[in-house]
Amino acid sequence: MTYRLFENLEVWKRACRVAVRMYEVLRDCRDYGLRDQMTRAAVSMASNIAEGAERASVPAYNRLPKAPLLSYALSATLPNASA
Repeated sequence: MTYRLFENLEVWKRACRVAVRMYEVLRDCRDYGLRDQMTRAAVSMASNIAEGAERASVPAYNRLPKAPLLSYALSATLPNASA
């Protein structure tokens, strides 16, 4: 496996943009519990990608996409639950 810096991964860059956008969209949300959970889930995507990319073993690196997908599923589901 060739080592790549996580900062160079397009998926990490996109996850960071999602996190920033989530903060922008929810800036005026008065449901503080929902806002907190949504922003934490969005930040978690980029964090999980960075953590997975820094792991040395191939099996750990191969698990990398699963954790951010779980965070994305949470952030995508929560707005629908509040409707």
